[in-house]
Amino acid sequence: MKYFVFFFSFMFILSSLSSETVNARFDPRDFVSLGNLNLSAGNIVFNTDTLQISGSFTGMGVLSQTQSNTQVAIFTFDDIALLNGVSVSFTGSRAIALLSKNNVTIGTTLDISGAKGFEGEPANSPTPGRLGGYAGGAAQTQTTTLLNGIGRGYLGVLTNFEAGGGGGYGGIGGTGASYFNRGASLAYGGTTYGSSSLLDLLGGSGGAGSAGLSGGNIQPSSGGAGGGAIEIAAWNQITIQSTGQIVSKGGDGGDYNTGGGGGSGGAILLTAGTSLINQGVISVVGGNGGPLDGTTVGGGGGGGGRVALYYGTGLTTGNILTTGGYGKISANGGGDGANGGNGTLYSQSFYFSQASIPEPSTCILFLASAAFLVLINYSMRL
Repeated sequence: MKYFVFFFSFMFILSSLSSETVNARFDPRDFVSLGNLNLSAGNIVFNTDTLQISGSFTGMGVLSQTQSNTQVAIFTFDDIALLNGVSVSFTGSRAIALLSKNNVTIGTTLDISGAKGFEGEPANSPTPGRLGGYAGGAAQTQTTTLLNGIGRGYLGVLTNFEAGGGGGYGGIGGTGASYFNRGASLAYGGTTYGSSSLLDLLGGSGGAGSAGLSGGNIQPSSGGAGGGAIEIAAWNQITIQSTGQIVSKGGDGGDYNTGGGGGSGGAILLTAGTSLINQGVISVVGGNGGPLDGTTVGGGGGGGGRVALYYGTGLTTGNILTTGGYGKISANGGGDGANGGNGTLYSQSFYFSQASIPEPSTCILFLASAAFLVLINYSMRL
């Protein structure tokens, strides 16, 4: 009996040591289907907070999470065809996954982009994030990891009237300009994070709000929100038609006297068991820094997001945009914001059957367990 107690203790310790983050790809076979989703007209709304589908199709999704504990709203169907003529919209704070047990055809626009920053008095509140994208920073307030993301932009020196730094993700965020200390702004852009292969389904980070005088002559802006995160997976083929777009842009910074930083682009993860064909547009472009022409100090552009493509038998990449957002150029002699860095594009041949192959750490655990059983058997014979 003591051997078995020791064995299970040994297994528990090994399994704890062997845990690791794995790819965020969800397998359509693991979830119950809501039926066929085939629309060429009308409207459909996916809510990742309530998990409800409303409009021309109704149903309830389920909540799951990646091994890194990122919560994802899952909506699974036998077949998905969202064609030109149907309006698709998304609401809610969580990332989303649309899974098909057969094929996916996209002929309309799926847009989970971050919101533009506020100007003036409303800018004292953060720009809300959505679909896994983080919020843009409020004016006059330093950004935080929890609210604004790992790659959040930074607010500079208040007394120098510095514009907000852009958010980073696949590319770094651009530095915001300083009105009184040109060339030495502390409104840094955010850093990169995550992985190009999208090991986790993370959204983009928010740009920082700017410094100014609320109600005065130099009014501030809030930063743009980061783009959201979406996975689309099909057991067979994914086709994005020429009229189709999947978009997760960073929100532009607010554009009052001192500009907010642009949010970084988000994440788009596509997994096809056979062919993945893009004849349309996939975009994770970073948001532009504020302000618009005719104002004073330019915010930094948001970094580009991340696109990862997994396919079984063939890949047509088509038009994929991952560029960073522009830092705004001042028209009245103020400083110019820096551009955000370009995001990433990753592709890899993949088969869903590979999901049943253990991770290397699992193989090590199995071999170690087998060896331990042999050792027990041998010791009992002595």
